[in-house]
Amino acid sequence: MAANSYYTIEQLELAKMQLAELPDLNASRMTGKDVLENLREQLVELSVKKGYTAVEIKSALDSAGIVVSVKAIKDAIDKNEVTKKKRASRSIKSSDTKNNSVATQ
Repeated sequence: MAANSYYTIEQLELAKMQLAELPDLNASRMTGKDVLENLREQLVELSVKKGYTAVEIKSALDSAGIVVSVKAIKDAIDKNEVTKKKRASRSIKSSDTKNNSVATQ
């Protein structure tokens, strides 16, 4: 059966309406990285406070249909730790600077 080479105005309008009704998939689609960023606090809590390994966390995510690598999970957890270390070193540096300026006066 050959494809139509001509279409009616009604078919065109129907196609426009159907296409306009399609949902925005960008809002509901997330990459693995996006998911891990949204779960970062829970990942850190599971790892640091509850003692779960990245492999165990990966298994739990796999069972929820979220397939990410162990390395990606470790990176998400470590990113949080690096941020905390940076904040701590900044506060130490700023207090050292304040102490040095007071001592030199």
